[in-house]
Amino acid sequence: MIWKFDNSNTYLLGSVHVLKPGIEYYSKDIDHLYSISDHIVFETDLDNPPIHLMKYGNGERLGGNISNNLYTKTKKRWEKYGLSLADLDLSKPWAAATVLSIKLLEKHGMEWGNGIDKELFIRTKNDNKVIHTLESQDTAYSCLDNAPPEEQQEFLSMVISNPDGILTMYSRILNSWASNNTASLIAILQDCLKTLPLLYTGLVIERNGLWTNAILDRIKSGQNNFIVVGALHCVDTCSIQNNIRNIHGYTSSNIYETC
Repeated sequence: MIWKFDNSNTYLLGSVHVLKPGIEYYSKDIDHLYSISDHIVFETDLDNPPIHLMKYGNGERLGGNISNNLYTKTKKRWEKYGLSLADLDLSKPWAAATVLSIKLLEKHGMEWGNGIDKELFIRTKNDNKVIHTLESQDTAYSCLDNAPPEEQQEFLSMVISNPDGILTMYSRILNSWASNNTASLIAILQDCLKTLPLLYTGLVIERNGLWTNAILDRIKSGQNNFIVVGALHCVDTCSIQNNIRNIHGYTSSNIYETC
């Protein structure tokens, strides 16, 4: 899923954060655009996530912020993965849900740290290309941290009670991305917005808006830019491309089959 902002040297890749082993998603198109770009733009610094946002720091504990039933089930799942109970007690609901989601994906062969964005981030550092980020790590994680407590608890409950649903969603994202199926990705985003509306509004829609000026600066720079963001940021009426077009008049073209 690649777009070119018209009359510029700036390309946008709708990426994925996890990959299945043995499946080659890193295409010649991505490799070509990376090779001709001097400036690579990522959502945020992909090293060393801000752990301080994931943990309670004021004497609070997870058990005091979710139901007893959910805490008991979460503790059982946490122990099943061999994780520290001390870490669980300090984890906020969204953080516990995220950690358990990652462990679930790893169990089924989908590596969180092995996505296209992470591979390109490592490669960019090794090649000494210029790295730009659209936001700080704190900003990236705050959209989860600022979600209403009810939605954070619902997120955790979904991971605990419906792991097959979590696996299905990530498989849908991977398959839709690999086949350049924008309509399917739109459906996934709409499903997410219906299930956890405020969390996903912050995670996708609001961040797209916050990134607009930084992306515009790269377009106007005249330099060769390759922007790498999650695929859900590139679809539907709230997409990065629509924001840039509607606010600043820069159009874009999907060049997936032609680059």
